[in-house]
Amino acid sequence: MLNHRKKDIVLSALDIVIDGVSSSEANEEMRTAGVYIAGLIIADTKGMLEQDTRKAVLSIIEMAER
Repeated sequence: MLNHRKKDIVLSALDIVIDGVSSSEANEEMRTAGVYIAGLIIADTKGMLEQDTRKAVLSIIEMAER
């Protein structure tokens, strides 16, 4: 049960990053920082997220970065 809660928190944190990066007010520097923060969050999960989920999140953030 605790792992499920941690996973929900991690996904919520990544959702916050995606929202910030995709904001129309976000500039290039903020978007780059968002990619960096998402990388830190994913690295900190120590395998908690499936590979497909990690790839999808990073792809979404990279698309929003453009």
